Amino acid sequence: MSSFLAGIIGLIAFILIELKVSSPIVELNLFREKTFTSSCIIYFATGFALVAPAVIFNYYLQNVLNYDALHATLMIIPVSLAIAVTMPLATRLSDKISAIPVNLIGMLLIAGSLLSFSFITTTTPKRVMIVFSIIVGSGFGFSTVSFVSSVRHLPKSKTGIGSGITNASRQIGTCLGIAVLVTVLNTNISTAKSHIQNHSVAIINRKNLSPNVKNTAKSGIRQIFSSNDQKNVNYTSRQKQFTKQLKHAALNKSSMPRPKKGTDYRKLYDATFKISEGNQKINVSLQKLAGTTTTNKVLNNSIIALSDGTLTLLNGQKNMLEAIKLLAQRDELKSSLSEIKKEKNTSLSHAFSKTYVICAFLLLLCSPIALLSDKRQKKTH
Repeated sequence: MSSFLAGIIGLIAFILIELKVSSPIVELNLFREKTFTSSCIIYFATGFALVAPAVIFNYYLQNVLNYDALHATLMIIPVSLAIAVTMPLATRLSDKISAIPVNLIGMLLIAGSLLSFSFITTTTPKRVMIVFSIIVGSGFGFSTVSFVSSVRHLPKSKTGIGSGITNASRQIGTCLGIAVLVTVLNTNISTAKSHIQNHSVAIINRKNLSPNVKNTAKSGIRQIFSSNDQKNVNYTSRQKQFTKQLKHAALNKSSMPRPKKGTDYRKLYDATFKISEGNQKINVSLQKLAGTTTTNKVLNNSIIALSDGTLTLLNGQKNMLEAIKLLAQRDELKSSLSEIKKEKNTSLSHAFSKTYVICAFLLLLCSPIALLSDKRQKKTH
């Protein structure tokens, strides 16, 4: 806040000084020309909006979709290619029909494409995202006509400083865009993380998991989706560590719950348990019979062998019951992680969508200014 206040004071001082000195760095009188002023505002707005595809979208590709830097770059290249193609076309059109409709089309294309960016999710096909990038690049290509129109009606002696001011407005727009949009995005992501954390913990609580697995999962979730993270957190490493801890906890056979009612695992578990109970009764009966049968050694030995076999079968059935519990818990855990992943992707996509919408709203707000970005030359007789 102190830096913000110092910036405002510095800006006010700069304007007052520029109005008084004989050779100002920025000739504020140039802003009396409506075409120049409106073109500067358009250039400022497009510089602000450029942050969305160049920074915000790139962040989404690398940190949400887990693309590497080269892959993300290839997805963003169509923006620059579209600008290179549409700039000459926009210049020719502005010479024929004036810069007003060209600038307006550019602003509306950028705003519309950023609104389309807000619908991007983790399941959006690459070709669709590339089309959106081409549209936003075309909008920037058309809006660059505002740079030409900004100095078109200035005195020739002022075109140099005029173009410098226009370029500066674009750079200021980009710098302010990074500051504002990244701050908004960070706020949205922090809110999304809090929502994901609460929702994920609720998912784990209602799942049929052992206390050990539940505690490990909830602890890992709170750590991964912490809203108090510092910069440059290695989420990939953190997720790998979480997966390792969760696997270790899932292999612990103590306090495993029975499979959920109504599932095939529960039916198999109940059937095996009933058979095990029956074998347990048989084993008890055989042991009693072996203790009372002493005259016939052959029969006694057979009963003892049968009792030992039944005991072995009971141990096998015990292991089978544990295996059924492990398999049921594994599927429950997979289902939990799938739900958490879906919630994570949805919440983070919404966080980015809100940022794109804010940027698009600014462009729509500034688009009527394009109607002042040029003026017809008066006919002379």
